[in-house]
Amino acid sequence: MMKPEKTMNGFRLAFPASAIAGKDELTAADVAVLRKYIFPNGVLCHQDAMTLLVLNGCCPVKCPEWERYFVESLAQFVLHYCYPQGSLDEVNADWIEATLATDGVINSRLELDALLHIMELSAEVPPSLSRLALDQLYHALRDNTGPLRSVPRREGKGVD
Repeated sequence: MMKPEKTMNGFRLAFPASAIAGKDELTAADVAVLRKYIFPNGVLCHQDAMTLLVLNGCCPVKCPEWERYFVESLAQFVLHYCYPQGSLDEVNADWIEATLATDGVINSRLELDALLHIMELSAEVPPSLSRLALDQLYHALRDNTGPLRSVPRREGKGVD
């Protein structure tokens, strides 16, 4: 008997991804399940990439293995399975911005890490994507928003 799918903001996750999405923490064991059962050949299409992003957004606590897997998988997808391979064009840049940012602000530090890794590996980077990355510093300094915003300091907890 097939397990029911779980809906995340209109995006359906099938088992075992739906079980992972229901957790508070992504663990190394979850990454192993993803590698073996959900993405045995890697992230190959936009739906796979969206599954990865939904899982990242559902679980507030992430292990280091997840962080590496997320950044590498997203970069490999964009640079090796999207045209033009190995490089970025405005179409890729628009998709990346629409996927990773809301109103020009990257949604999380891990998604910013993925963006920067994609840019680092790409042979060509459109100016709009460089601007998006640099704007994250602007948002942090001006509005204290985005992935680079300062974290409130706890009294008596050491040196900042």
